[in-house]
Amino acid sequence: MRQLINHVSTHMNALQALPLNVPIQDLMLNHLTLATLNTETQREWDLIMASRTDTPTTAELVTFLESSCRALELLQTIQSLKSSAFTPLSSQSTGVKHYGYHATLQARYIQLEDSKGHHVVR
Repeated sequence: MRQLINHVSTHMNALQALPLNVPIQDLMLNHLTLATLNTETQREWDLIMASRTDTPTTAELVTFLESSCRALELLQTIQSLKSSAFTPLSSQSTGVKHYGYHATLQARYIQLEDSKGHHVVR
């Protein structure tokens, strides 16, 4: 038990000596949260954080996760609508069938356009 106490004390002292701009509990929560994410979401977070020099707060991580969640939910809705609600339109010139809608995801911004280029969802 003495060895555990020494180990924890050493790490606490090291953390307290660091010049942090966020509370230690934010570091711990961020670490635990990021450890549970899938590889793709971790990579997106790392890309956003690569240009920063400061340590992100837990609130910033939650904002990122909420944005990711909304984007994924919207993509699922679009895919669901596309597969069940829209009937294919046939193209007279080529005979190729298409749905007449196009969804794009760019920097967490989703837009759904109809075949005429009108924005349906932002």
